[in-house]
Amino acid sequence: MGGDHVGMLAIINASEADYQSLTQSINNSAGAAKRMADIKLVSAVLQNIALILATPKGSAPFYRDFGVTNEFLDKPLPVAKAMMISGVREAIEDWEPRAKVINISFEGDALEPGKLVPVVEVEISAGE
Repeated sequence: MGGDHVGMLAIINASEADYQSLTQSINNSAGAAKRMADIKLVSAVLQNIALILATPKGSAPFYRDFGVTNEFLDKPLPVAKAMMISGVREAIEDWEPRAKVINISFEGDALEPGKLVPVVEVEISAGE
């Protein structure tokens, strides 16, 4: 209880400059809270997309449609790329509505020729 009185006395005894400083701090905190919320949103969406891309379609119990189809396996590289682009785009659209696929490209791995590693560029909105 004694601590409550000290805090109230500090507010009562504050100068105009102290009030202005406190007001500015409160106003600036709203921007910081929004930035933190945006960072959490982006992090959550990217984590969901990583999970979607790491899950072969049909492997998640009770969610057999979750993930990316693997029908592109053992296809010629140009065909596999086209099929993978379609599968990745479809999976993200189906399972992460806050992300809009902008571009899908591929990175190569010199140690594993023929391995397709998709690089997915998305636009994230707070939408649903």
